[in-house]
Amino acid sequence: MNQAQIRNYCFWLVLLAAMTLLLVGLIITDVWPGLRGPAPGTSEWYWPYWRHPAGRWWPVLLAAAAVLGLAAWWFRAAPDDRRRDRWALAGLVVAALGLQVALVYAARPGVQAELVDRALSVRASGYFWTAANIEELGGTLRNYPAAMPQFESEHAQTHPPGLVAANWLTIAGLARLPGLAEPLAALVWPLRCIDLWLLNQPAAVPAALWVWAWLPLVVGALAGLPGYALARQLFPPPAARVAAVVVATLPGLLLFAPQSDQFFVPLTLTTVWALHVGLARRSAGWLGAAGLLLSLSSFLTLGNAALLVVLLAYGLGYWAVGLGGWPRPGEGLRWLLAFGLGAAAFWLGYWLGWGVPPWAVAQAGLAAHYTLVTSQRNYGWWLAYNLVDLLTFVGLPVVAGFLVAIVGGARRPGRRTAAWVLAVAVLLLLLLLDLSGSTRGEVGRLWLFFTPLIGLLGAGYLAGWFPGRGAHLLIVGLQLLILLSVGLFWRPFQAVIVVAQPPVMAAPPAGVIPVGAQFGEQITLQGYHLAGPEDGALYLTLQWRAAGPTLRPYTVFNHLVDGAGQVVAQKDDWPVNGQWPPTCWRAGDVIIDSYRIELPPGLPAGRYQLYTGLYDAASLTRLTTPAGEDAVWLQAIELP
Repeated sequence: MNQAQIRNYCFWLVLLAAMTLLLVGLIITDVWPGLRGPAPGTSEWYWPYWRHPAGRWWPVLLAAAAVLGLAAWWFRAAPDDRRRDRWALAGLVVAALGLQVALVYAARPGVQAELVDRALSVRASGYFWTAANIEELGGTLRNYPAAMPQFESEHAQTHPPGLVAANWLTIAGLARLPGLAEPLAALVWPLRCIDLWLLNQPAAVPAALWVWAWLPLVVGALAGLPGYALARQLFPPPAARVAAVVVATLPGLLLFAPQSDQFFVPLTLTTVWALHVGLARRSAGWLGAAGLLLSLSSFLTLGNAALLVVLLAYGLGYWAVGLGGWPRPGEGLRWLLAFGLGAAAFWLGYWLGWGVPPWAVAQAGLAAHYTLVTSQRNYGWWLAYNLVDLLTFVGLPVVAGFLVAIVGGARRPGRRTAAWVLAVAVLLLLLLLDLSGSTRGEVGRLWLFFTPLIGLLGAGYLAGWFPGRGAHLLIVGLQLLILLSVGLFWRPFQAVIVVAQPPVMAAPPAGVIPVGAQFGEQITLQGYHLAGPEDGALYLTLQWRAAGPTLRPYTVFNHLVDGAGQVVAQKDDWPVNGQWPPTCWRAGDVIIDSYRIELPPGLPAGRYQLYTGLYDAASLTRLTTPAGEDAVWLQAIELP
């Protein structure tokens, strides 16, 4: 490489870094709030600016540093070092998973609680909520187009039954495995400790919720594997390694966990890889596999059917630029038949099994989508902000590389490789979706069925143009900067759901009378304080100690009983003014729990007994003490 080439490479690298740093600066400083979306407070999308507490940044920074360290180690490997490739890819999966967990931690230290809330949220996803409220899947599948408008979740209203069925089958499968469901449910119930709906579900439901809270993260973390497999078909090993790291760390993939869209990244990459292998080997079997994967993608969400544009354009372009000999008539027919049957497989199976034609689902979903989303969004804003979101959630460096690669191949026929043909096919889909406005508003995470291809192709081209490990690490580092800036200064994901917050408790009153009565295995009544009667009421404060959360949200009862054993006054409620049931208690917690027991007018003078205890409101079953008592006597009260 001569001096002129070195200066040229340095100029473009510096320009790329400067543009990226400018974008990162705009994100961090928020000097241009319009970067986050067109219109807050309207039906348009808008990413809130939310600087996460600096004390929670360290896991994200550590995970990003681990990615850079792994990339540096991998990029030093010889091109044919398959052993290091395997170790690096395994490390990349772990690092991508760690980045996702760290980004959630930056938003909320209770990572598992946040993931569960996001998975359960009707607004954020809604597939699990929809599935959990379906009693019999077969009947729903037979009437799915008619059922779609009745679903509470907008996502379920506009999408095919694939994801709803997958969630329902997870619940059904865990119902057959109580030994697995119960310990998983025990992890979830305390995280949603005031959610009566979830607390009253059988163990299989919260267990399945736990699975779907983590499964998208794991699947998303696997994106580097098919990414590297596809990149190896399109680029030499050094560039393919850069492409794999970039795909595994795309902001749009990692910032919205857990979302079903994360499944689409490895699915799309595997689909295109299978298509490429089928074209290169002239194999009907591989082309059929690509069609089958496309069928699965579209059965999960209708939007993924648009990937057909990329696949067909790539297949035609592959032959048009002379990358493979044109098929003979009979051979071409076999290929089309194999791909077509694969692409229709899931839909044909659904039609034959449940009698629902594909167009019925498509018509219902598209009509709902138009009403709920498309008709509510401004076309002009969509044209501009869709591309702005691509720069943010795919990454400015690789988007720039992707566009320059297309221009370079168009001007120089010698650069029209398989990667260039694929890039043109992806650009064609992007233009169709952008200009048509048919899906306006579907930005950020919702483009994950094809934006990984932009990341892979852009990164591969950049790595080819800028040889050397230093330049390759710079590309990865710039991508990570965008991920960190958005992940630490924006709020791209918010679960719209009620979250249990520990209430502010009063200080223990003076003169607490010790009791030391244990209820069940987790709750001890340490003591109480009683005042009154005053203003026609008794004022009772109970002091509980927890050994850990209970599985049921027990209600506290306080009964004033007359000489005949009749309850004459009572106050039943969840502890702490109904805010903090025992399902929320942690080991060692001391709960100060106050009650005002109204005395009925005209209550005769005399001696009364005060009892307290706990019961399950769903079954009216009381907790008992080790002695078998279902209530504890506190004291006798003389009323004048």
